[in-house]
Amino acid sequence: MFKNKPKNENQNDKVGFYNESVVVKSYNDAKQIGEFLIKGRSVMMDVSLITSAETIKIIDFLSGVLFTIHGNYYKYGHKKYIFAPEIMDKTAEIEKPEVVKKEPIKKEKPIKIEKIEF
Repeated sequence: MFKNKPKNENQNDKVGFYNESVVVKSYNDAKQIGEFLIKGRSVMMDVSLITSAETIKIIDFLSGVLFTIHGNYYKYGHKKYIFAPEIMDKTAEIEKPEVVKKEPIKKEKPIKIEKIEF
């Protein structure tokens, strides 16, 4: 279930360094991942061995844990996710989407209403 940490401690990915790497084999692994997060450790989770339904349940459970500790999660690749507590989340290097510049709204000229006398 759990793999060793990467040998290169200075490894930086798009979302920063993770402490634990987990290949999930069942929903029961979610509790251990949640405990890592509560202890302030980030986790890279590989869900390639389980069904989509189980993946959704695990992400739902871990989203509750992340909400409690003010963390976040990111899709890392095909069936891989990184869950990061607040400490890691603030130091992570995340690719930000481009900001699309909107053109200003053109104001229409006010309509002049003339008073008509009968």
